[in-house]
Amino acid sequence: MTMIVVSDIHGHLETMDRVRAMQAKYPHTLTVYLGDYIDGYPYGGRVLTQIREQVQASQAIAIRGNHDQMLLDYLADKDNPWFINGGKATLHQMVQDYAPAKARKSNLQQAALTYMSPLIQFIAEMPTAVEFDKLLLIHAGLDLSLEDPLKETTPFNRMWVREPYIYNMDETKNREHPIFAHNPIAKTIVTGHTPTALIYGDYENNVKPSLPPTSFSDGYPKCPVKVIQYPEESPRYFIDGGNHMTYKENYGNICVFDETKGVMIDSDQGINAN
Repeated sequence: MTMIVVSDIHGHLETMDRVRAMQAKYPHTLTVYLGDYIDGYPYGGRVLTQIREQVQASQAIAIRGNHDQMLLDYLADKDNPWFINGGKATLHQMVQDYAPAKARKSNLQQAALTYMSPLIQFIAEMPTAVEFDKLLLIHAGLDLSLEDPLKETTPFNRMWVREPYIYNMDETKNREHPIFAHNPIAKTIVTGHTPTALIYGDYENNVKPSLPPTSFSDGYPKCPVKVIQYPEESPRYFIDGGNHMTYKENYGNICVFDETKGVMIDSDQGINAN
């Protein structure tokens, strides 16, 4: 089965335009969204509305990311860093888009709860991972320091983990360049969450060439799809194309996978691929 996979749209409407172009290229193909629909660009509500329509039509699956969870936590009065991660602009635009004029002048949190309840419920019902025969799709990753990462990684870490998924933390101690972790499961893992410009390091025992740090050319750090794979293991794909940085020429990475083989067969990476 062919599958379109997209992560970290962050309110960027042009990314949704590019997704629809890929869906037209691969009609009747399931699209899986890996979370972080909001923040960065302010139009997260509009992005969520489009994705919700696709999910309701059984054309897509949507996974929850950490930014989406921060919105839920804010609305539940839980202390969290949403506003310093782009949440303030998102909230203002959402209320502008979905609430009547009178409500926009009142308590924004209450206006969101009142007039955005379908979208809030949509986020709350999202899973934190989905599995297929050869693919595990998840927003941030698994805590690979655990004995059984697939079973023991908490929902929180599925949305937030970073270094303990990308790197072998024990081997990385006291090294200039970190050591990539192994994939302990017999599935290809596809994640977003970490802009790929931030991912670099060495393979254990130098079994493969290193991934060098990304150069910041032309004022924008390129965020192409990156693959980490040890010999005899399933690959790990990192596809966060950097939308949260709001570089206007960038629209992230839209990927197509062959689910039966666990490999990427096509992509639209825009300027990230140049």
